[in-house]
Amino acid sequence: MNIQNLSLTDIRPYARNPRKNDEAGKNVAASSREFGFLVPLVIDANHEIVAGHTRYKAAQSLGMKTVPCVIADE
Repeated sequence: MNIQNLSLTDIRPYARNPRKNDEAGKNVAASSREFGFLVPLVIDANHEIVAGHTRYKAAQSLGMKTVPCVIADE
């Protein structure tokens, strides 16, 4: 598995993400602040999020510039 640190500005949320869980972002941000960013985002070759929308929002709220990502391009 190849994990890359990518800029948040280079990552795009999936426009049709069915989850509406903005409140969960606060809890994930608190966890990330305490324990670090432990699970990478999964993105496609176009840098669109496949899994990790809540972690993406938490990273934004924490002012992170980059996040670890796994690119699922197969």
